[in-house]
Amino acid sequence: FDEVQLICVLRNQASFLQSVYQQIASSRPPADWPAYFDRVIEIRMADGLMLDYNLFYSHLLTGFSRPQIRLISYDHATRAEGGIIGTWLRELDLPLSPADLVPVRDEDANISAEPLATFTAARLSRPGLLTGALVNLTQEALRQGFGPDRRSTLFTRDELARLEEVFAPMNAALSARVALYQPGFAIGPMLGGGAAVWREDLTEEFWITA
Repeated sequence: FDEVQLICVLRNQASFLQSVYQQIASSRPPADWPAYFDRVIEIRMADGLMLDYNLFYSHLLTGFSRPQIRLISYDHATRAEGGIIGTWLRELDLPLSPADLVPVRDEDANISAEPLATFTAARLSRPGLLTGALVNLTQEALRQGFGPDRRSTLFTRDELARLEEVFAPMNAALSARVALYQPGFAIGPMLGGGAAVWREDLTEEFWITA
């Protein structure tokens, strides 16, 4: 090829870790969350995936030059015009808009359950594997207890503060490293703007309902 460019989308560590946990829970019983969370903070990795993006960027530099690497903030991309698809089309310099594409059918869309629904379903299904039916039930219990449109997170507020304390300086360092080629690049805030229902908000009434 005459030109090679690597485009890499990075998600804030809180949202990424939450997504990793949900993927683990869908395929095997997840580890006890507090111990797993402490381990993630200690080694800066989640199930073999780097959460210190400086290490990840350094690894990319073993095979690509700095001008060949283009980083995209997932959080900023999803909020940009046309969302993540619109961002990709612009990055690839294609004369298309998301409206020009055929939408994915609902049954083919990869839409995750609410994180707290996955977490509570995993707790209730121990020592077995959670099922989609159980996740649907815990998601309905969340809707009944907290409202149909309130986003949730499996973190506590203190856990999110710990993630911010550990990873925000690393993210700032990465922004400084790529500033020459991508001025203004930033990954985005933890959880991409917050959540309405936290793990510590789960009441006895909710667990009884679940």
